[in-house]
Amino acid sequence: MRMCHSALVDADFLDTSAHFSGERQLSTSPTWGMTTLWQTFSTFYEKRFPFQPATGINQVRQDLYRRAVEVALQGNPQRCNGAGIYRMAARTGTGKTLSAAAFALAHAEKYHKSRIVMAVPFTTITTQNAQVYRQAFSAMGDEVVLEHHSNISDDDQADNTWRRLSSQNWDAEFIVTTTVQLFESLFSNKPSKTRKLHRLVNAVIVLDEVQAIPLALLPAVLRMLRQLVDDYGVSVLLASATQPNFWDLPVWQDLKPIEVVSPTQVPESTRRVRFDYHEKPLSWEQVAQQVGRYPQALTILNTTGQAQHLYEALRQQDVGNLHHLSSRMCPVHRDRVLHQVRTALDQGQPLQLVSTQLIEAGVDVDFPVVYRALGPAESIVQSAGRANREGKLGQRGGLVVVFTPQDHSLPAGSYARATALMRNLLNQLLAAGQPLDIDDPRLLEAYFAALYQSECLNALNHTSTTVEHARLRLAFDDVATQFRMIDQATVPVVITTYGSSDDQAALMQVVEQCGQGAPPLSRRQRRLLQRYTVNLMPTLAGQQWLHQVGEGVHTWLGRYDPAMGVVVGVSDSQVW
Repeated sequence: MRMCHSALVDADFLDTSAHFSGERQLSTSPTWGMTTLWQTFSTFYEKRFPFQPATGINQVRQDLYRRAVEVALQGNPQRCNGAGIYRMAARTGTGKTLSAAAFALAHAEKYHKSRIVMAVPFTTITTQNAQVYRQAFSAMGDEVVLEHHSNISDDDQADNTWRRLSSQNWDAEFIVTTTVQLFESLFSNKPSKTRKLHRLVNAVIVLDEVQAIPLALLPAVLRMLRQLVDDYGVSVLLASATQPNFWDLPVWQDLKPIEVVSPTQVPESTRRVRFDYHEKPLSWEQVAQQVGRYPQALTILNTTGQAQHLYEALRQQDVGNLHHLSSRMCPVHRDRVLHQVRTALDQGQPLQLVSTQLIEAGVDVDFPVVYRALGPAESIVQSAGRANREGKLGQRGGLVVVFTPQDHSLPAGSYARATALMRNLLNQLLAAGQPLDIDDPRLLEAYFAALYQSECLNALNHTSTTVEHARLRLAFDDVATQFRMIDQATVPVVITTYGSSDDQAALMQVVEQCGQGAPPLSRRQRRLLQRYTVNLMPTLAGQQWLHQVGEGVHTWLGRYDPAMGVVVGVSDSQVW
């Protein structure tokens, strides 16, 4: 019903547009064909790789690329159209972005797939990956890679007519989007979202960082993916350094993945770090003293409040070249910090960076030492991907220290339960005298098996069950209401006190225009607001700190620290 509805709605939109524009033909995007796309991409890779240094990690990247193409061409022996569930376990920094695209393109060319959808959990990774893919297809012009996510409508790229129109119904052959956009469209009841669903028929879907799918929705998502494979000829590639064992869940128990690289096949040469674990809780002063001993170190905390606490402790110790990173900082602020961090790393300067999990979302940095507050296994492994990323530290490798802060407040729900499970696993390893190889596939397999069998999933599975029951009743409105990949809506607030005097003056002109109500803001003006906007939980964005200047536009009246961004109080548990 959804697929039929999608085709009908899209046809209606296109016919209506053609009628009012006076066009005799429907407006559709140009097509290149998968053969041309694959040949262009493979040529780009072959020209690019010889210029890379002849290091061990680059050899691993090339091997992963070749393996991805080999399996893509072999396909699924059970189906003539190649449709199936494929799995690529690849550690962070081993070239997963290019190898996953190579799999998708080679597979689509061989089995005559209609399009490719590359889905990642965070908009930061979406934009980063889309830039890589645009570079690969640059010889073909600008209208090949369609980037579509929640922020793109206010991006400069949206001024491109093709992107603006094609994003409405995914009328493109190579799409980069978020898992939120993909799955919420699949479960939505709104024509503006569902009109793109028929484009998924006979497609290749690459799901990157699949461990980020919310546990509460996991059974419903897996059932939807299985239906796309079984009924609509879709091939799905699961790509992640931390591969969840979805086959432990009833909905996929009778399936068998087609392995590009299985977790047990990950080469030892990709292990670039060693782990240490502090079982006893550490005060902020103790953590600051420990990380302060290293010339360059990254410390990742579970909440914004914890990150601000540790930053203050390090600042009191007069640590040089100290930086902070979280979503409490507006995007232009974060970009400047990351530029300073990368410059210091490249030049070998002393550096201390305190961050929330924001840095795990595909941010490309390479520290010799990473301290990570105890959290779920997948989060720790993602943190480890920021240590010795390029494998330049020899046999000893980078160091990842897992510790428990005395203030060990955690986001409620599945995050806290998964963290408790990880603590038990680490304590068992210590008691048995076994090595702390947290990124060992066997340990991760045991972790995910325990997670799916624990009360964590059983308690949260109620949401997926509710969604599935509503689907069976054809209660489309209930399905859309229950299926929410982002639990809590945030309040966007504009920061008018950050940046140079010229930046602030330009921003205030836009803010004043919002207050006047007319004329409407241009895309460039909305883009400027976005660059200085922080999204806060409703409980934090209290009315006493907000000033409404227009419909949906608020400015921030509270404190904005030039290092830490919005400071409301350091006891809250916002993750990012």
